[in-house]
Amino acid sequence: MSTALCGALLGGVAMSLVCVLCVGPAMRALGCDPSVVAAVSTYVVFRAVGNPLYVMANVSEGAFIGLRDTVTPLIVRAAPPARC
Repeated sequence: MSTALCGALLGGVAMSLVCVLCVGPAMRALGCDPSVVAAVSTYVVFRAVGNPLYVMANVSEGAFIGLRDTVTPLIVRAAPPARC
């Protein structure tokens, strides 16, 4: 499972880098106003920070389900909002 998590971390970081590096050129190619490009770039940077953790959580959930443990992913996904 640690190999899968390392792969998920690397894939998530790569995905985040692609998102951050390509958002400006993609928005300009669509003909967006520069103020919109700045706002969207900020939004994408904040969203991209969470991508690696999101991918790792999905890989972990799949690994537990593959091990026939469906309770642990449920507890992990439901517990953080319950503590707030």
